[in-house]
Amino acid sequence: AAEKKEIAVSVDCPEDLTVSHDSKWTSEALFNLLDNAVKYCDDGGTVRLTLKKKGRQLMLRISNPCAELDASQLPHLFDRFYRADSSRSRKSGGYGIGLSIARAVTDGHKGKISVDYEDGTVCFTVTLPRQ
Repeated sequence: AAEKKEIAVSVDCPEDLTVSHDSKWTSEALFNLLDNAVKYCDDGGTVRLTLKKKGRQLMLRISNPCAELDASQLPHLFDRFYRADSSRSRKSGGYGIGLSIARAVTDGHKGKISVDYEDGTVCFTVTLPRQ
């Protein structure tokens, strides 16, 4: 999907970093966040994924340029079936549940997920306790 939209994907993750959370569900959350980033990334933009240790926690950040996002919609992005732009959603597919799944998985691992929007870039941050 990223290739079709000429989107680059940048990954910054230390090679020695391991994650011991439930791999099925953490993979599902990661997939949904990346899928969302690619779907809503401006054509020709770059999706950036960063994973690092932060004290006794793991921090995952996924960001992408998204010039058309209305910041007033941020509080609703994790709501089931919510679509920030219904016209783009029809083109890109999906059901509007990916981000709510990412939140449920994060909550289930006693973590936190948030979203910020600044200067045309949306950034999702997931913080999980290290196990």
